[in-house]
Amino acid sequence: MYCWGSTVNGELGVGAPEVEQLTLPSFMDFSKSWNVKQVASGLMHSLILTEEGLVYSCGNNEVGQLGQDKITRKPEQIDDLQNYSIVQVAAGDQHSIALTSWGLIYAWGANEFGQLGINSTEWHTPTPKLVKSLARKHSLQIACGSNHTLALTSDGDLYSWGQNNMGQLGLGHKEGPQKEPALVKSLVGSPLVLITAGGHHSAALTHGGFLLTWGSNKYGQLGYTPKKDPNLSETPALVPNLESYSEPLLYVALGEGHTAVLDSHGKLWTFGYGRYGQLGHGTNDDGSVPRTVLDLCGSKVSQVACGRCHTIVYIPSQERVAGPPATLIDAEFIGCKLALAEMFDSVEQASCSVTCYPNGQLYAFGQGMSGQLGIKTPHNRNLPQVVVGPWLSPSGASLLDNTDDSPKVYIKKIFAGGDASMAAVMKESGVADDYCQRHPLQLPLIIEEEKINEMMGIGEEDMIPDDLFTYIETAFGSLASWNSSFIMKDSEKHSHGLDYRLAEDYVGKLGRIPRASIQEVIQNSVQNIVKDLPHHPISRESLRCFILLPLFKDFVDSRYIAKLQLPYAEALLGLQKEMAAIFKMWLKVLPRDFAIRLITIYKVVIVQILNNAKQSSEIDRRALVSSLKMLSFLHAENFKDGAKAARINYEEFYIPEIGEKIDIRSDYFNWISSKIRPIRPDSPVSFCEYPFLFDAQAKTLLLRADATRQMQGAIQEAVINSNPMLWLFNPAQVQFLNINIHRNNIVEDTVNQLFHHKVTDYKRPLKVHFIGEEAEDAGGVRKEFFLLLLRELLNPDYGMFTEYPDTRTIWFKESSLETAATYSLIGIVCGLAIYNFTIINLPFPLALYKKLLGQSVGLDDLVDLDPHLTRTLHELLEYEENDVEEVYCMNFTVTQDFFGETKSIPLKPDGENIPVTLQNKQEYVDLLVDYKLNKSIESQYKAFHDGFYRVCGCVVLKLFQPMELMALVIGNENYNWFELERNTEYKGEYYADHEVIKMFWEVFHDLLLDQKKQFLIFLTGTDRVPILGMKALKMIIQSTADDSFLPVAHTCIGQLDLPKYSTKEKLRYKLLQAIQQSEGFGLV
Repeated sequence: MYCWGSTVNGELGVGAPEVEQLTLPSFMDFSKSWNVKQVASGLMHSLILTEEGLVYSCGNNEVGQLGQDKITRKPEQIDDLQNYSIVQVAAGDQHSIALTSWGLIYAWGANEFGQLGINSTEWHTPTPKLVKSLARKHSLQIACGSNHTLALTSDGDLYSWGQNNMGQLGLGHKEGPQKEPALVKSLVGSPLVLITAGGHHSAALTHGGFLLTWGSNKYGQLGYTPKKDPNLSETPALVPNLESYSEPLLYVALGEGHTAVLDSHGKLWTFGYGRYGQLGHGTNDDGSVPRTVLDLCGSKVSQVACGRCHTIVYIPSQERVAGPPATLIDAEFIGCKLALAEMFDSVEQASCSVTCYPNGQLYAFGQGMSGQLGIKTPHNRNLPQVVVGPWLSPSGASLLDNTDDSPKVYIKKIFAGGDASMAAVMKESGVADDYCQRHPLQLPLIIEEEKINEMMGIGEEDMIPDDLFTYIETAFGSLASWNSSFIMKDSEKHSHGLDYRLAEDYVGKLGRIPRASIQEVIQNSVQNIVKDLPHHPISRESLRCFILLPLFKDFVDSRYIAKLQLPYAEALLGLQKEMAAIFKMWLKVLPRDFAIRLITIYKVVIVQILNNAKQSSEIDRRALVSSLKMLSFLHAENFKDGAKAARINYEEFYIPEIGEKIDIRSDYFNWISSKIRPIRPDSPVSFCEYPFLFDAQAKTLLLRADATRQMQGAIQEAVINSNPMLWLFNPAQVQFLNINIHRNNIVEDTVNQLFHHKVTDYKRPLKVHFIGEEAEDAGGVRKEFFLLLLRELLNPDYGMFTEYPDTRTIWFKESSLETAATYSLIGIVCGLAIYNFTIINLPFPLALYKKLLGQSVGLDDLVDLDPHLTRTLHELLEYEENDVEEVYCMNFTVTQDFFGETKSIPLKPDGENIPVTLQNKQEYVDLLVDYKLNKSIESQYKAFHDGFYRVCGCVVLKLFQPMELMALVIGNENYNWFELERNTEYKGEYYADHEVIKMFWEVFHDLLLDQKKQFLIFLTGTDRVPILGMKALKMIIQSTADDSFLPVAHTCIGQLDLPKYSTKEKLRYKLLQAIQQSEGFGLV
């Protein structure tokens, strides 16, 4: 080992009391000099750790910091530690710390501020004492500031103790001193991999290469300006400049008031106190913003160490990380010669001693008045200077002209502290230590695949190894361990970095471990850490647990709502704005099934609470609210960029049980009321705040509730504005929207009557009367009215719509002569059908409902009208050859028929002269589709749209998806005839097992599909199934005596009068006769 710098107190261990400083590296002549593992130097003393785990000390012993009862200028073993295998030592100004291989910490020396952590009132302790409060923890790393101490444990927790006047303990306050180790709570869950301490500031590196600093910021050594007090930070915080612009950081060293950091490219960043040049920036200014040491930018630094006010770095070779300019290389070369010139008589003599370009060399800068820079003259330097020693570079070259008798040594590792510098050397050429390479034994535990596989192999009768059991308790019970696990190599610094599929596989395995006791420990551990999830994590890496933990099997188990799903949701929803934004960003790039898993988890919670509503507790209420908010958060993120960009279908959010378990009507009115009056804390949760959870059936119930409310309002308004005598003698005239029509003049009568009404009149319930017919409208007459009216209006011969035979759909006719009022009428009729809960036969494609809901339409919507044209356009888009123009022979026009005359319509200005090519084919398709579905029918559609929203201008309708709105208007064809049978009720003599009833159902199930649909028209007025499904069709079969009559349907109430036919054949004959004569109403 070689050392240089101040030796006033013997801290260099070279003896010679008459020598107060060594300006050049000198060999430390003691028995373990070739076997040094680590050196820790305080203000005036040094600790030397050998590879065998023995600790030696030398220097000042004023307060017992040497751990022995004497002052020694040469290294002497600390006898009280000889029975322990020491793996790390640390030194403060006047106190010392040692870490054993068992993870125990021993401390001695000054204790004025409690920096020994032994909770003693003694101001110093000359012999090593166990830090008992951490004895149950396994410590992995230790660090000492001037008067404070840090320890990192195997579960990733950081503890601090000692002086806290500048917030250097990171406890969120500067009260103190702290005489026992205290948990740094703000860092719980942060995946720390390295800790270190300076004079009155501290630092830690995370797994992802982020730097956290706290404590004194007098000189800018934290790398940022704390908001609360610019001179200090009581809480760890990220160094923003390095977070944003540097490569991942891999090593950090602290001086008394400055900070030095290495990134993954070997670039050195420094900031803080710079009065003596210790930042290496060529000035003596302080620096609060991290800057690279430009003179070293061309080289890859592998080691850095900080003394009190100086810095030393080691560059193992001249491997260039980014080609530097030649002037920089020349400057380094000249710098080496100038450094040598101070040892010799001239630059020329120095030049003769340089045998090659200086790779594998040591550099120093900063305060040098005690010789700690290793250059001959004790001066300060603000640029890196070569430390000229007897060592060779890895290639075997030397800055000195070594003779054959000179020792051939190579640098292994460097150390600095106080005003001293040291270099451990090796006799054989080898690879020097790379401080950026982390030692596995110094890293907190992670969840390892090998350990999980080992657990999978342990049966109920097998012994569980003690070390495995300890591992399970520690790793699975640590947020930091979860946040450090399943990380991909070379992942991008700002990404989540997880190998999601690997994590999904192995976390899933945890639920299949055969040994019940292991599963129980893991289960308890997960429950314990979920309740400790951070609401204000310091770094983005602490968010990984929010991805990993939901993969655990118990998250989809409703038995653990209070212990898992609830605290997880409250923590995630409570994240501060910046961290919430990061999680949202990760959510977009994570596999789609992660978001679906979260959705499933919280749907399970809601269903469980709904199923047990009578036994619900305050916890259940909290869980319900949090689950609804979680799903709202996931829904908002999924649809933030529009429906087309959404990765998850809207149906994934549906909870059918809401419509089954909740009184939607009551919930809706409570929700409306809450908008008027303040919400009390004990007010019931309103599901109407979260309508995206409603399936089509629940939305229909919600629409009905809204329609009922509007109808009631319209009736009240009509009563107020009507003649009191009219209300007294003819209340139906006021309560309903009455339409009296002739069956043979249905269109004209409807137009004349509907357009004479105000918009508010449409809100009243519709009642239809066919003039000359006796039936009272209880729903059935209304159904037939819509059926007959639309049959007339939609007839192609009427000229309003174009029919597409291939798809049996219709679309607005471009060249129609009909007025806007007629199209508006159809919109009004469509709206009235919805508003009065009547399904109608309106064979429009899905595109119409998209347009009604304000969604864009495109090529895929055209297929419902013209599949042949759609297929042709798809083929055009897929064609990638350059001869598009020759093969397709198309231009930017569309051909249309106008009253028998064919016209060519340009899709863009001069379109007839613009051929469709490989480059512009997408534009052609977009323009053509836009013309077909939008521009060509713009006036017709607008009239229809306006008429529709004159009736249905409610917010609730906007909740429907296009397919759902389509089903609401025209019903669907999701027939389930056996469900119709199950839902049927019987009157009179009939019951389910009556012989006539059994014959009826045998005959009915044998009918053809078209005959069954005709029966639905006969019974209900339409062959479509309501959006609520077949369960919404309630049929009543009533017995009648005379079997000479046909079956009779009371459409308004869905009742079938079925005579008691004697044979199946007669029943079939009479039934078919009846359903073929289903039009017209009369009294039965």
